[in-house]
Amino acid sequence: MSTVKLPDREVVLIVDDTPANLSLLTIALDQAGLVALVALDAYMALEQLKLIQPSVILLDLIMPGMDGFELCRRLQADPATRDIPVIFMTAMDDTEHMVQGFSDGAVDYVVKPVRPTEVVARIQSHLRRSRHSRQARAALESMERAAVALDAEGNVLWMTDQAQHLMTRNYPECESRCNHCGRLPAELAEWARVALAQGTEAVCGFGVTPNGVRMNATIKPDAGLRGGILWISEEKEEKEERQAWAMDSVREQLGLTAREAEILMWVAYGKTNRQIGEILGISPRTVNKHLDHVYMKLGVETRAAATAIAIRNSQAA
Repeated sequence: MSTVKLPDREVVLIVDDTPANLSLLTIALDQAGLVALVALDAYMALEQLKLIQPSVILLDLIMPGMDGFELCRRLQADPATRDIPVIFMTAMDDTEHMVQGFSDGAVDYVVKPVRPTEVVARIQSHLRRSRHSRQARAALESMERAAVALDAEGNVLWMTDQAQHLMTRNYPECESRCNHCGRLPAELAEWARVALAQGTEAVCGFGVTPNGVRMNATIKPDAGLRGGILWISEEKEEKEERQAWAMDSVREQLGLTAREAEILMWVAYGKTNRQIGEILGISPRTVNKHLDHVYMKLGVETRAAATAIAIRNSQAA
């Protein structure tokens, strides 16, 4: 079934069986320049989601028939809807429902009775974060690299398909019912949490898998995600990638100097500026200056975007 062409404005799907809430929220969203679509129950929401792709879903957890928890689980299980941020509405003292809502995949909540200005502010915040997340994930998927997006507490927001396959192949216990996010080994998850708390790039070898493969990880804070990106690699895969990298081809096609191409190669391997400096015998500040020139020549602003371009041009001619 084809989807309906949406307006240029961001669309918010409100799922609630209380007419007063729907009216209040619809007016507030319209005044904020957002488009509000309404579903009176979970079944109506699922039907609408076959035709539309809203930017955010505002969801009442307690509804007759299928409740918001079950709807949230279904959204998470469907690749077409799993990346849509879900903000749930709940009573202030309903801690049990809050915990379950987050467990089932929601990203935020608002307290009932709802305050329209707060709802709009939270929605706009998640819209900005969602746009950044979609762009980052698309870039990482295009590179076919194993990458994991984490929130500030080190919880998994999503994994690229490559990271999901790598984790479940080497750590079967990390497979998750949420087919796009998965889980990290406990040791790696704790290291990532501490590294994010420190707010700096970090690298570690987090052990040898039951299959005898050494696993490496590099983490870099990402303000747009309010967390960071974790790059995971198998040591044997890194060696294969280096053999496949055509330095002259990358340099010529992208108009880079030899040093810029070399630094871009190490960035593509997930190395931090400090690590690259140690490898090349230069300071991290010099690495950063070269990267500024690389970004300018490629017309990009982030390491992920630069790496995506580099990977596409790195195959030997």
